[in-house]
Amino acid sequence: MKRSWLLAVIILLITACTPSGINPIIEVSSISISPASLALLVGEKEHLIASIYPSDATNKEIRWESDNSEVAIVDDQGFVAAFKEGSAIIIATSLANGIRATCYISVLPMHIAVESVNLDKSELSLITGDVAALTLTILPNDATNQIVNWESSDTNIVTVVNGQITDVNSGQANIIASVEGKSAVCSVNVRNRVVPDGGADIGLSVYWAKCNLGAASPEDYGDCYSWGEIESKSYL
Repeated sequence: MKRSWLLAVIILLITACTPSGINPIIEVSSISISPASLALLVGEKEHLIASIYPSDATNKEIRWESDNSEVAIVDDQGFVAAFKEGSAIIIATSLANGIRATCYISVLPMHIAVESVNLDKSELSLITGDVAALTLTILPNDATNQIVNWESSDTNIVTVVNGQITDVNSGQANIIASVEGKSAVCSVNVRNRVVPDGGADIGLSVYWAKCNLGAASPEDYGDCYSWGEIESKSYL
């Protein structure tokens, strides 16, 4: 009986000395950031979400910071802003016990879209064996994509490599240059090479006469003229 009475007194004393309404402290065990990595263009913004475990942790306060504020910064709500090309690590730290989580940020140059492309020629007339070149202008000049796709509508007529045109056969074909869906077209007409009567084809679109002016045969010297004159020198 005395023991029961003593135990009851102890329980009453403990109850009386324990403050009512005080919950035990639940520590933060881990933090995660979503997404864990992120690629942004210069000038873009994105919101990072930090999750604290357990979800009922007593102190859920977080400090956000960037290890490279020249590339990207973050505010106290997790909003990231990209400033210049490069990389940065965004860090979320628990103010309760210093546990951290990170997000890797890669900042790429701002993409400048191609607005238009123009060729320096819209039409070309060639003779079989000729070569020609086309020059493409991309606008704006600082467009991010400067890679040009060249193609011929008929490679049996003409072929093209980096704007250099080589004709194959007579006929008509289009040369198309395109960048990011913008394109320009040059119509190419190819004619067969015709050697004039009494001429000799030496290539390069040049024809030579089979004999000199005034000569009756290839063995004759022919007449002699001064530059700009139309009468031959009779005294030679």
